[in-house]
Formats: sequence, C-alpha cells, structure tokens
Amino acid sequence: MEEKLLNMILDGINEIKSDVKTLKSDVGSLKDDVETLKSDVGSLKGDVETLKSDIGSLKSEVADLKEHMDYMEVRMNHMEERMDNMEERMNHMEERMNSMEGRQDEIYHMLRGWEEERTITKSQLDKLSIDSEKMKNHTHNVEISISKAVV
Repeated sequence: MEEKLLNMILDGINEIKSDVKTLKSDVGSLKDDVETLKSDVGSLKGDVETLKSDIGSLKSEVADLKEHMDYMEVRMNHMEERMDNMEERMNHMEERMNSMEGRQDEIYHMLRGWEEERTITKSQLDKLSIDSEKMKNHTHNVEISISKAVV
C-alpha cells in the first residue's frame, strides 16, 4: 500500500510538473502576446493622434467653408437686391417707352393729318404744343405750320 501511495504521489507530482511546464509555456506565450499588444497599442496611439490632427484640420476647413458660404450669401443677397433694383428700373423704362411711343403715334397722326389737310382739333394742337415745349431741349427740329390747321 505504501508503494501504491508513493506511486500516486509520484503520479501527482508528475502531473503537477507537466501542468507547471504547460503554465510556463502559456505564460511565455502570454508575455509574447502582451508585447505584441503593447506594440499594437503604441501604433493605435499614433493613429489616434493622427486622427485628432486630421479632425482638427477638418474642423478648420469646415469653419473656413462656413465663412466663405456666409460671404457668398451676403454677395448673393446684394446681387439679388441689385437685380430687383434693375428690374424696377427696366419696368420704369418700359413704361416711359410705352408713353413715348404713344406720344410719337399721336404726333405722327397729327402731322399726317396736316399733310393730308385733315381737320385737327384744338385739343390735339394743345397737346402738340405741350409736347413741343417738353421737346425744346432736344436736338430735333420740329416745324409746325398752324396755317394748315383748322380750329
């Protein structure tokens, strides 16, 4: 029985030795893994710093773009105001041109009437007189012969 007990103890010791060898090998492998992880963590730290720098650059660029967009918005608003002003001026000019065209037609018909010796009313002559007063600063020469007009 002592021998059996001794064999059991020796078997236990051999198992413990085997387990210790396995543990030593596992610890060595863990040390290698930890070293690999340390280098990976160092690399990740560098990558994180690079990302922080890149994010800072991007924030700066976005801020610059926002400023540029604000400037462009101001310019676009100014251009829109100028275009509205130009449109008002064009509408006013169109009204004046239409008025001038109407006056030109009236004068043409009166002059045509004189050429054809048609009767011209006093109101037409009054209007022509007013129009000729407005036109006196122009370089046009307007000759009106009242002798042909019948009032």
